[in-house]
Amino acid sequence: MLSDLKPRVLLAEDDHLAAMAMETFLSWSGCQVTVAHDGLEALAAAAEAAFDVLLTDLMMPRLDGRGLIQSLKSEHPDLPVVVVTGDPTLIQPEELRAYGRMALLTKPVQPPQLAEAIRSVLLDGRDSIPANAS
Repeated sequence: MLSDLKPRVLLAEDDHLAAMAMETFLSWSGCQVTVAHDGLEALAAAAEAAFDVLLTDLMMPRLDGRGLIQSLKSEHPDLPVVVVTGDPTLIQPEELRAYGRMALLTKPVQPPQLAEAIRSVLLDGRDSIPANAS
């Protein structure tokens, strides 16, 4: 569980059902979760509060996950990021590694997988990008 860390998670996910499922699990796990349904909402939330980790989808309306990551990293270069996507071929491992502490998960995400990715980027400072991701 993540309850020992009590991380503040900014969750950017346009699929309302997926966002609700991840928010429920993360809240139950001890996280403080703020949900945004696109990248612009997430940027507005980040302007109002500090977060320990960004959890984002790649494909979203108005501002996609890649644009969101780039914008937030320009202001908060040490912000750990967990990318959750239905199509991991949309982003190259080299691009992910350039962002710093990063994890890549493929939908559908299982709760233990999500918790481990967040714990990993927060505590270990290691990325969690599959070697075979392309």
